[in-house]
Amino acid sequence: MKTTTRRVRNATVVLAGILGLSGFASVASASIPDAAGKINGCYSNGRHTLRVVDTAASDPDDRHCFDTETALSWNQTGPQGQQGVPGPQGIKGDKGNVGADGPVGPQGPPGPSGLSSAKSYDYGTSVVIDDVQDKVVQTFGLGTPAHSYALTVRFIVSGQNTKDNLAGACFLRSPQGDVDGANFNIRDGQFNAEIMTLIGTVSNVTTVSLTCSRFPNTTDFLVTDLKVLAIPVDYAS
Repeated sequence: MKTTTRRVRNATVVLAGILGLSGFASVASASIPDAAGKINGCYSNGRHTLRVVDTAASDPDDRHCFDTETALSWNQTGPQGQQGVPGPQGIKGDKGNVGADGPVGPQGPPGPSGLSSAKSYDYGTSVVIDDVQDKVVQTFGLGTPAHSYALTVRFIVSGQNTKDNLAGACFLRSPQGDVDGANFNIRDGQFNAEIMTLIGTVSNVTTVSLTCSRFPNTTDFLVTDLKVLAIPVDYAS
Protein backbone atom coordinates (compact mmCIF):
# COMPACT_ATOMS: atom_id res chain seq x y z
CA MET A 1 0.00 0.00 0.00
CA LYS A 2 2.77 2.45 0.79
CA THR A 3 4.45 1.76 -2.49
CA THR A 4 1.22 2.33 -4.46
CA THR A 5 0.54 5.62 -2.68
CA ARG A 6 3.97 6.91 -3.59
CA ARG A 7 3.47 6.03 -7.23
CA VAL A 8 0.08 7.80 -7.33
CA ARG A 9 1.58 10.93 -5.80
CA ASN A 10 4.51 10.91 -8.20
CA ALA A 11 2.16 10.56 -11.13
CA THR A 12 0.13 13.52 -9.89
CA VAL A 13 3.25 15.70 -9.70
CA VAL A 14 4.33 14.75 -13.19
CA LEU A 15 0.86 15.47 -14.56
CA ALA A 16 0.76 18.84 -12.88
CA GLY A 17 4.14 19.65 -14.36
CA ILE A 18 2.95 18.75 -17.85
CA LEU A 19 -0.21 20.83 -17.47
CA GLY A 20 1.85 23.71 -16.15
CA LEU A 21 4.15 23.57 -19.19
CA SER A 22 1.15 23.43 -21.51
CA GLY A 23 -0.35 26.47 -19.85
CA PHE A 24 2.98 28.32 -20.10
CA ALA A 25 3.21 27.58 -23.78
CA SER A 26 -0.30 28.91 -24.39
CA VAL A 27 0.39 32.05 -22.40
CA ALA A 28 3.64 32.67 -24.25
CA SER A 29 1.81 32.64 -27.58
CA ALA A 30 -0.98 35.00 -26.39
CA SER A 31 -1.14 38.84 -26.50
CA ILE A 32 0.92 39.43 -23.42
CA PRO A 33 1.63 42.24 -22.78
CA ASP A 34 -1.50 43.86 -24.18
CA ALA A 35 -1.69 46.67 -26.75
CA ALA A 36 -1.10 49.25 -23.98
CA GLY A 37 2.12 47.54 -22.94
CA LYS A 38 0.69 46.17 -19.66
CA ILE A 39 0.79 42.67 -18.22
CA ASN A 40 -2.52 41.65 -16.57
CA GLY A 41 -2.87 39.08 -13.82
CA CYS A 42 -5.23 37.66 -11.22
CA TYR A 43 -4.20 37.09 -7.65
CA SER A 44 -6.06 34.29 -5.78
CA ASN A 45 -7.13 35.58 -2.39
CA GLY A 46 -7.47 32.10 -0.98
CA ARG A 47 -4.58 30.22 -2.53
CA HIS A 48 -2.27 33.22 -2.70
CA THR A 49 -1.24 32.41 -6.25
CA LEU A 50 -0.86 34.64 -9.27
CA ARG A 51 -1.82 33.84 -12.84
CA VAL A 52 -1.34 35.92 -15.99
CA VAL A 53 -4.39 36.54 -18.19
CA ASP A 54 -4.71 37.48 -21.83
CA THR A 55 -7.14 40.37 -22.24
CA ALA A 56 -7.43 39.60 -25.95
CA ALA A 57 -8.31 35.90 -25.49
CA SER A 58 -11.40 34.57 -27.28
CA ASP A 59 -12.79 32.91 -24.13
CA PRO A 60 -14.22 35.52 -21.73
CA ASP A 61 -13.18 33.43 -18.72
CA ASP A 62 -9.58 33.74 -19.88
CA ARG A 63 -9.82 37.52 -20.13
CA HIS A 64 -11.11 38.33 -16.62
CA CYS A 65 -10.43 37.52 -13.00
CA PHE A 66 -12.84 35.47 -10.89
CA ASP A 67 -14.70 36.84 -7.89
CA THR A 68 -12.21 35.14 -5.61
CA GLU A 69 -9.32 36.88 -7.32
CA THR A 70 -7.92 40.39 -7.32
CA ALA A 71 -7.06 41.92 -10.67
CA LEU A 72 -3.52 43.29 -11.04
CA SER A 73 -1.63 44.90 -13.88
CA TRP A 74 1.90 46.23 -14.36
CA ASN A 75 4.03 47.65 -17.13
CA GLN A 76 6.44 45.40 -18.93
CA THR A 77 8.87 48.34 -18.99
CA GLY A 78 8.83 50.36 -15.79
CA PRO A 79 8.73 54.16 -15.76
CA GLN A 80 12.02 56.07 -15.86
CA GLY A 81 13.45 56.52 -12.40
CA GLN A 82 14.77 59.71 -10.90
CA GLN A 83 18.25 60.89 -11.72
CA GLY A 84 20.80 59.50 -9.32
CA VAL A 85 23.23 61.51 -7.27
CA PRO A 86 26.55 62.39 -8.96
CA GLY A 87 29.26 59.82 -8.49
CA PRO A 88 32.70 60.55 -7.02
CA GLN A 89 35.27 62.27 -9.19
CA GLY A 90 37.36 59.88 -11.24
CA ILE A 91 41.11 59.56 -11.02
CA LYS A 92 43.30 61.86 -13.10
CA GLY A 93 43.86 60.58 -16.60
CA ASP A 94 47.17 60.08 -18.36
CA LYS A 95 48.98 63.05 -19.84
CA GLY A 96 47.92 63.72 -23.39
CA ASN A 97 50.18 63.94 -26.42
CA VAL A 98 52.01 67.15 -27.24
CA GLY A 99 49.87 69.36 -29.43
CA ALA A 100 50.86 70.70 -32.79
CA ASP A 101 52.88 73.91 -33.05
CA GLY A 102 50.78 77.04 -33.13
CA PRO A 103 50.96 79.61 -35.89
CA VAL A 104 53.85 82.05 -36.04
CA GLY A 105 53.07 85.24 -34.15
CA PRO A 106 53.49 88.74 -35.53
CA GLN A 107 56.92 90.31 -35.60
CA GLY A 108 57.71 92.31 -32.49
CA PRO A 109 58.92 95.91 -32.43
CA PRO A 110 62.65 96.63 -32.84
CA GLY A 111 64.66 96.37 -29.64
CA PRO A 112 66.87 99.11 -28.21
CA SER A 113 70.31 99.68 -29.67
CA GLY A 114 72.94 97.38 -28.21
CA LEU A 115 76.38 98.29 -26.95
CA SER A 116 79.25 98.75 -29.33
CA SER A 117 81.34 95.69 -30.06
CA ALA A 118 84.58 94.81 -28.29
CA LYS A 119 87.59 96.92 -29.19
CA SER A 120 91.08 95.54 -29.66
CA TYR A 121 94.24 97.65 -29.88
CA ASP A 122 97.76 96.53 -30.79
CA TYR A 123 100.52 99.11 -30.30
CA GLY A 124 103.94 98.17 -31.66
CA THR A 125 105.79 101.24 -30.39
CA SER A 126 108.62 101.03 -27.88
CA VAL A 127 108.66 103.58 -25.02
CA VAL A 128 111.66 104.21 -22.75
CA ILE A 129 110.80 104.81 -19.10
CA ASP A 130 113.67 107.00 -17.86
CA ASP A 131 112.15 108.88 -14.93
CA VAL A 132 110.93 108.20 -11.44
CA GLN A 133 107.84 110.22 -12.29
CA ASP A 134 104.94 108.61 -14.10
CA LYS A 135 105.33 108.64 -17.85
CA VAL A 136 102.43 108.01 -20.21
CA VAL A 137 103.21 105.00 -22.34
CA GLN A 138 99.99 105.17 -24.39
CA THR A 139 96.56 106.74 -24.24
CA PHE A 140 93.91 104.80 -26.15
CA GLY A 141 90.44 106.00 -26.99
CA LEU A 142 87.38 103.81 -26.41
CA GLY A 143 85.08 105.77 -28.70
CA THR A 144 81.96 107.82 -28.11
CA PRO A 145 79.45 107.97 -26.59
CA ALA A 146 81.00 106.99 -23.28
CA HIS A 147 80.39 103.43 -22.13
CA SER A 148 81.55 101.15 -19.37
CA TYR A 149 84.24 98.63 -20.31
CA ALA A 150 86.07 95.61 -18.93
CA LEU A 151 89.74 96.16 -19.85
CA THR A 152 92.66 93.78 -20.27
CA VAL A 153 96.05 95.42 -20.97
CA ARG A 154 99.21 93.37 -21.69
CA PHE A 155 102.76 94.58 -22.39
CA ILE A 156 106.43 93.60 -22.01
CA VAL A 157 108.96 95.24 -19.70
CA SER A 158 112.64 94.70 -20.57
CA GLY A 159 116.10 96.30 -20.23
CA GLN A 160 118.23 98.29 -22.70
CA ASN A 161 121.29 96.11 -23.21
CA THR A 162 122.30 96.37 -19.57
CA LYS A 163 122.89 93.78 -16.92
CA ASP A 164 121.53 96.02 -14.22
CA ASN A 165 118.43 95.02 -12.31
CA LEU A 166 115.22 96.73 -13.33
CA ALA A 167 112.46 97.84 -10.97
CA GLY A 168 109.40 100.02 -11.42
CA ALA A 169 105.61 100.21 -11.54
CA CYS A 170 102.92 100.56 -14.19
CA PHE A 171 99.32 101.72 -13.82
CA LEU A 172 96.13 101.62 -15.87
CA ARG A 173 94.42 104.96 -15.32
CA SER A 174 91.07 106.50 -16.31
CA PRO A 175 89.82 110.07 -15.73
CA GLN A 176 88.21 108.79 -12.50
CA GLY A 177 91.50 107.38 -11.11
CA ASP A 178 93.64 104.24 -11.04
CA VAL A 179 92.02 101.10 -12.43
CA ASP A 180 94.81 98.60 -11.78
CA GLY A 181 98.55 98.61 -11.17
CA ALA A 182 101.53 96.34 -10.55
CA ASN A 183 105.22 96.51 -9.57
CA PHE A 184 108.00 94.54 -11.21
CA ASN A 185 111.61 93.64 -10.38
CA ILE A 186 113.78 92.08 -13.08
CA ARG A 187 117.29 90.73 -12.45
CA ASP A 188 119.77 91.20 -15.29
CA GLY A 189 117.66 93.31 -17.60
CA GLN A 190 119.81 92.48 -20.64
CA PHE A 191 118.55 88.92 -20.91
CA ASN A 192 115.29 88.90 -18.97
CA ALA A 193 111.90 90.47 -19.52
CA GLU A 194 108.52 90.35 -17.84
CA ILE A 195 105.07 90.15 -19.39
CA MET A 196 102.66 92.24 -17.36
CA THR A 197 98.84 92.15 -17.40
CA LEU A 198 96.56 94.80 -15.91
CA ILE A 199 92.83 94.16 -15.62
CA GLY A 200 90.00 96.45 -14.53
CA THR A 201 86.61 97.97 -15.25
CA VAL A 202 85.92 101.59 -16.10
CA SER A 203 82.57 103.39 -16.11
CA ASN A 204 81.37 105.93 -18.68
CA VAL A 205 84.76 106.91 -20.10
CA THR A 206 86.12 107.50 -23.60
CA THR A 207 89.88 107.24 -22.92
CA VAL A 208 92.23 105.19 -20.73
CA SER A 209 96.03 105.54 -20.31
CA LEU A 210 98.94 103.27 -19.38
CA THR A 211 101.64 105.00 -17.31
CA CYS A 212 104.92 103.61 -15.96
CA SER A 213 107.79 104.86 -13.78
CA ARG A 214 111.14 103.46 -12.60
CA PHE A 215 112.10 103.24 -8.97
CA PRO A 216 114.89 105.55 -7.65
CA ASN A 217 118.46 104.36 -8.23
CA THR A 218 117.41 101.88 -10.91
CA THR A 219 118.08 101.66 -14.62
CA ASP A 220 115.78 102.85 -17.40
CA PHE A 221 113.60 100.18 -19.06
CA LEU A 222 111.50 99.63 -22.15
CA VAL A 223 107.75 99.06 -22.52
CA THR A 224 106.89 97.26 -25.77
CA ASP A 225 104.20 95.15 -27.44
CA LEU A 226 101.25 96.89 -25.83
CA LYS A 227 97.91 95.18 -26.46
CA VAL A 228 94.50 96.29 -25.19
CA LEU A 229 91.12 94.54 -25.20
CA ALA A 230 88.03 96.60 -24.23
CA ILE A 231 84.70 94.76 -23.86
CA PRO A 232 81.56 96.90 -23.37
CA VAL A 233 79.64 96.28 -20.13
CA ASP A 234 75.97 97.20 -19.73
CA TYR A 235 75.65 98.48 -16.17
CA ALA A 236 72.05 99.52 -16.79
CA SER A 237 70.96 95.84 -16.61
